[in-house]
Amino acid sequence: MKPIKCWLILLGMALFIINTNETAFASEIGMTVSGVLPAAPSATQSQAETVLGIPWGATETEAKRIMQQRPNTAYWYTEKDARKTWQVYMGPFNDDRADIRVFFYQGKMFQVIIAHHLSEDNLFAKFNALKNGMVSRYGAPSREGGKYLDSEAFWDLGGGIRAGLKIRKSYLNKPEIPFVVQLAYWQRDIYLLVNPEEKGAAGPGKDF
Repeated sequence: MKPIKCWLILLGMALFIINTNETAFASEIGMTVSGVLPAAPSATQSQAETVLGIPWGATETEAKRIMQQRPNTAYWYTEKDARKTWQVYMGPFNDDRADIRVFFYQGKMFQVIIAHHLSEDNLFAKFNALKNGMVSRYGAPSREGGKYLDSEAFWDLGGGIRAGLKIRKSYLNKPEIPFVVQLAYWQRDIYLLVNPEEKGAAGPGKDF
């Protein structure tokens, strides 16, 4: 091999190693390879800009399209009352079948509830699995309360977004699955418009 060719190969290898080390170091300190620190999150930015891939404020059509792209997820029906509309789906969440409800106020998404209906034998394993996942992603809860069948935990995700995890009695009226572990995400201000009674009561409005 000619000396100049060997020199070029060695130079290329050295540049590759330097670039690789620079990238790894930049990743560790949160800096781009160009040396520019990424912009700090604004005070109004949330840790959860989307839920199940649905952005806050999405229309009913947009939310339905996104949900129907989720694997093994089926749309069931849409319901409404005087204040809100919600879509109901069945599909996997955290590797188990879940009842998923997407809520809209004036045609825009403001809340998502994921419910696992369970027997008492599986109740706390699911609650703890979801709680651990939330802690891993968002940190320690802002507040925890209750115990046993009233266990609950809440997170302030910034930007007016809240999340809550609760154990409650199931609304399905099926004796074999009498309980539900419910994970909810909501926009606090819109939630209080839809549920004004929560402003002075225990629940998502008062917790944060």
